[in-house]
Amino acid sequence: MEFSVWLDKLKLAWGEGQTNLVSELFANCDAYWESPWERIAPQNIEEVWAELEGKKAKKLEFKVLSHVGECATVSWEFVNHIGRESAGVLWLRFDEKQQCRELRMWWMPREVSL
Repeated sequence: MEFSVWLDKLKLAWGEGQTNLVSELFANCDAYWESPWERIAPQNIEEVWAELEGKKAKKLEFKVLSHVGECATVSWEFVNHIGRESAGVLWLRFDEKQQCRELRMWWMPREVSL
């Protein structure tokens, strides 16, 4: 699948709560990192996404920063279904069949001052 198609499906899974797409997006993913300290085992990726099932984000925007060969870097801004904001960067590596082999995510929530 082309990178742009893959990214559109990721947006549906994440932003529209269509988590049934996760198994296709990460079917061959060997290294899935939710943060620099949290590697998710391949058999647990769908479980991580389960909490988003059916929950539509208020905002999810992607900006492709680079896409060269098998690697891509994408920045994102997200507001979840209850209004919590976060932003971050995805680093992605694909194989020759355009299947995602590695995802590394760095992100920060927007802190709300009281």
